[in-house]
Amino acid sequence: MTLEGKAVSGVTLILLLIGVALTSSIHLAAASGTIYIRPDGSVDPPTAPISSADNITYTFTDNISGSIVVQKNDIVMDGDGRTLQGSGGGDGFRLAYISNVTMKNTNIRGFSSGIYLERSSSGGRTRCNITANNITNNSYGIYLYRTIMETNISGNTITNNSYGIYFISAFGTDISGNNITNNSYGVFVRGSGNRICHNNFHSNTHQVDSAASTNVWDDGYPSGGNYWSDYAGIDLHNGVYQNETDSDWIGDSSFAIDQNNTDRYPLMHPFASEVQEYEIAYRDLLHRYDEMYSELAVLNSTCRSLEESLQGQIDSLNSTCVGLSQSLTDLQGQLNGLNSTTQASINLLSNQINNLLNLMYALVGLSIVLIIMTIYYATRKHARVKLV
Repeated sequence: MTLEGKAVSGVTLILLLIGVALTSSIHLAAASGTIYIRPDGSVDPPTAPISSADNITYTFTDNISGSIVVQKNDIVMDGDGRTLQGSGGGDGFRLAYISNVTMKNTNIRGFSSGIYLERSSSGGRTRCNITANNITNNSYGIYLYRTIMETNISGNTITNNSYGIYFISAFGTDISGNNITNNSYGVFVRGSGNRICHNNFHSNTHQVDSAASTNVWDDGYPSGGNYWSDYAGIDLHNGVYQNETDSDWIGDSSFAIDQNNTDRYPLMHPFASEVQEYEIAYRDLLHRYDEMYSELAVLNSTCRSLEESLQGQIDSLNSTCVGLSQSLTDLQGQLNGLNSTTQASINLLSNQINNLLNLMYALVGLSIVLIIMTIYYATRKHARVKLV
């Protein structure tokens, strides 16, 4: 290519880049003013760069300069990565008395409130999902006023706002998986009760400002709480009471917000959902190992106690057997002595009986002799009498 050709190509490239820049500027101002999603599902004005084929999912087709007021329940607002740009006032998305709305994939910047939620359509619970948005350079990133919500505000980047998330009399909101960074106030809470965990609080001038509120700041163990860039704790232990050996990427001491609000399980490094599930699984296995080890120690102690008890019983039985054997030996000696005494008594009695029999025989013989002599003398006397 000639030098002239290269120069022309360079100029062409520069012009192309300028054209892209101008096009971007034009896109940023593609729509202005306030856009309404009406209760019947229509977009007002109809020329706004928002399309919907079913009056359920509304998708940005270009950047928007201005506010969007949602007046319809049960819809999805998908920014498709485009920008909703304010001029320093008003609300980016405004939902009042509306339920079951999802706002996602939108860059929201330059408003008084990036997203403003107030109450619900029927006085009951507002169900909203705010996910994967980039909410930056607003006075209030997300403003929740007098809401009782079943809300999931996850995967958002909330940065460089005066107030990242602002709660006034708001309850039931689940704030998780968000990057809340470089705001004057990361979270500002008044008279509210919500669940705020698995977020990254990084370099906010005031991480949290809470009054007259009791919120839940962790999801228990092993799931954990939030990452706090100003947390000064260490990680040497694990477990529900953080008293087991080995680290688990959760701080050994809690992160105190105020007397009514404490993150019991502060994360040692920024939360990342794709990593967190592995860490939770690891902590769960580690916790189970500790439990099994404790159970094994108890079982081992029980076995030792049983062994000692059985050994004591065996020793006692052996002693009893030895004593019984000695008793049997003594009894055998007594039986032998009794047998000897009995035999001697029998022999003595036998001799006495023999002597008595001999005496009886002698007496019988003497009696017979006396009888014979008596008869003899009686006969002779009788014979003399006859002779006389």
